[in-house]
Amino acid sequence: MVLAVSGWYNVTCKDAHQLTTPQLEGLLTFAIGFVSYFYLPVSPTRTKGPLWRRSWYTEHEETIMVNRILRDDPAKGITALQEPATFRDIIDTWKDKSMWGLYFIGLIAYIPASPVQGYLSLTLRRIGFSTFDSNMLSIPSAVLQIILMLALAYSSNHFSERTFHCIIGEFWCLPLLVALLTLPAGGHEWGRFTITTMIAGCEYRSVIYLPRCALTDECRSLLPPNRLSLDQREQLQR
Repeated sequence: MVLAVSGWYNVTCKDAHQLTTPQLEGLLTFAIGFVSYFYLPVSPTRTKGPLWRRSWYTEHEETIMVNRILRDDPAKGITALQEPATFRDIIDTWKDKSMWGLYFIGLIAYIPASPVQGYLSLTLRRIGFSTFDSNMLSIPSAVLQIILMLALAYSSNHFSERTFHCIIGEFWCLPLLVALLTLPAGGHEWGRFTITTMIAGCEYRSVIYLPRCALTDECRSLLPPNRLSLDQREQLQR
């Protein structure tokens, strides 16, 4: 219930002269997105736009930025930003058998933890916590998710391994889900909170497999320089 009316009422405006809170939030989000579309620049060297007639940086500053970006990641120098992806590119990507495993992992990776994450506040309310306490108790799971995501990304980069790091979350969630199902009904509020927090804090693995899915021959912007092929190194040197 929002503003003493049912949830379905807030989706549409029954009274043309009355806007509900969700509608106001939606309008604000739309306005920010609309302005950002015309305001944000395409690249450091193309900052002019409908809302900004002058360049953000001088030519000297643009040269410094480009040199620093390429020095940090030389692979960005061979990224064809202006070439749109074609349907043929999509077909070729799907035909790459080396990516099928990561596609499958990306499809099912978040199934175990997503229900717990989506209904965390409601679950905490149903086991006896107040609305304020439920909102505050959802913070630890977010902090845990950030810590695990950073640790997993660092480990994946350190060991140059992707597949095992993408499925480790399933091994994280499985014993916790079993413990949650076997926990006796009634009571054990803090035990349920601990288990649901650990499930909801499951690491966000997209930072690992999404960059790997983007590593095609035409787009190597996220590929570490030490992983470039010989031909690509020669192209960067030229």
